[in-house]
Amino acid sequence: MDEVVSPTVARSRVRPALCETREAAGCTQLEMAKVFRIENGDVTICSNDLRPLLGLWQLTAWPNFVYP
Repeated sequence: MDEVVSPTVARSRVRPALCETREAAGCTQLEMAKVFRIENGDVTICSNDLRPLLGLWQLTAWPNFVYP
């Protein structure tokens, strides 16, 4: 069963994973300004932000991040 974590913990885990995924896709921070702001913790991420990124990077799920 997946671990349920607080939104704060989930966001702290998402930021570095988002950076790694963006870099693996060959995108720069300047090309993806919203992602840059999320990675730096300037803004929070919500499912409405994450879903388009998953589609862009052709991912069907974001592993290890379960929201309550």
